[in-house]
Amino acid sequence: MVFLNSSLISTDNIFGHFTRISSIVNYTQKTQRNIKYDILYQNNIYNKKILKLKKTFFVANTLSKQFNPIYDIPEDLENIHLVSCGFFTKLINKYWQETIFISVSSPKTDKYINLLRAESLDTYNNQHREFILNFGKALSLGRIQASYVDSDLYVGSKNNIKYIWKKGLNFSAVQFLNNFVKTQIQYIKHKNSLGLVNNFKKSGLPLFTVVNNFNQLIIAEPPDILLGQRNLLDLLYNWLTSYTYNNIYAQSVYQGLFFVNPNDAIEYKEYINNKYLPSNVGKNLRIFSTRLDLYYKLVKNSSSKIHFRLIPDLTELSLLMSKYRYYKNVNFHKKQLWGRNFFQGQPVYLIEPLKVRNKINNQIETVNYTFNVNNKIVRRDHNVFFVNYDITMLAWKNFRADLKMYDLPEKPKITVYNVENLIKDFQYQDSIYNKQFIFIPAQDSYQFLKKYTKNVLSNNVLDKISRRFMPVQIIAKRIFWSLTSRQPTNW
Repeated sequence: MVFLNSSLISTDNIFGHFTRISSIVNYTQKTQRNIKYDILYQNNIYNKKILKLKKTFFVANTLSKQFNPIYDIPEDLENIHLVSCGFFTKLINKYWQETIFISVSSPKTDKYINLLRAESLDTYNNQHREFILNFGKALSLGRIQASYVDSDLYVGSKNNIKYIWKKGLNFSAVQFLNNFVKTQIQYIKHKNSLGLVNNFKKSGLPLFTVVNNFNQLIIAEPPDILLGQRNLLDLLYNWLTSYTYNNIYAQSVYQGLFFVNPNDAIEYKEYINNKYLPSNVGKNLRIFSTRLDLYYKLVKNSSSKIHFRLIPDLTELSLLMSKYRYYKNVNFHKKQLWGRNFFQGQPVYLIEPLKVRNKINNQIETVNYTFNVNNKIVRRDHNVFFVNYDITMLAWKNFRADLKMYDLPEKPKITVYNVENLIKDFQYQDSIYNKQFIFIPAQDSYQFLKKYTKNVLSNNVLDKISRRFMPVQIIAKRIFWSLTSRQPTNW
């Protein structure tokens, strides 16, 4: 691969004041540690490049349309006159913005490397390690924007990557102000959705996540956080660009996971224990049961650098895509994204209203699914969503047995949707369903909650006192470990 750093190229007396040199890093896959830097000629990749090829001047398309932009790298490289970077160019590249190109290495660029070194124009000749380190750190901090460039410049290569390395406080102030205002307006709208939060409290959908002994949610840390310590300038730049759409998805984010199926949460906890934590620390992790309203609050009120994901019931999702979707009574919602091998979100099943004949008065009536809760019939304006197909069919079987006066079919018409889109529809009032809704969890969730409640009630006074003193105990152990071991403590 080839790393290019933007600089100056001279072409005799024509446009002499407008010249630049392009220093490059020739990085071959076979010798990854042997980093080379050189000048690579380019035409329509960068709009300020002027080249002299066999006594004929070719200028980039943006400068002149009189010349053919398609050309090759000259073989007579020794006749090219080069000038070093100017003082102001170096300042701009170092403190404001630098343009870097990556392309496939070729024999001609290797030949040009030797010419650069002979002329002592290798910009990064003595800074290989420092350049690669800073370049990698800038990538992890979101300071570099990449894009593909199509060019006939490079022999045997059509796709080249152009990097814009922004340094200092180089960001779009207009875009920052615009997106900052939009973010604040959106935040106010979310604060006013208290009625929706109350509905989520009563929705009956339990969620499961992994916490420690202090009931703190376990958050996955981005791997590039460990690459290097961020200085004050980097922190300020990230805060300013966190409100721009171009950077919000490029930044590294922390991730918190909520699970619909408790078995998936248990598997995730065991994965953390086995891969990241020693045995004595791993015992402190446990599964915490919560409601849908907490997940909604975290999603809407958390920082843009923290994303909370709802992990669907993987077993149910597998059965839906391999089995249930072929049933004649199962239809997908018009907004549902799905295909032969994918499905968006946590699936939910809704029993659609049916027009059936009343056996008593022989009239056609519309029947909505209802069920009893503590011997009380749920109101008809409540939508009932199931997260498990088998539970859906069992509920319909009981409903059909209770309403023998209707000629109900053995299998109802079922619409498949997902929890995430339901939340968005209710939030923006774009749902065809009533805002009063109830979720019916799967059997696994019910069994886990029953066991979880029993374990919580069984905690005695000594357990509560032990948890109170747990922070002091942990700090004492870490101090003792740091004084008696050369290994870093797992804070």
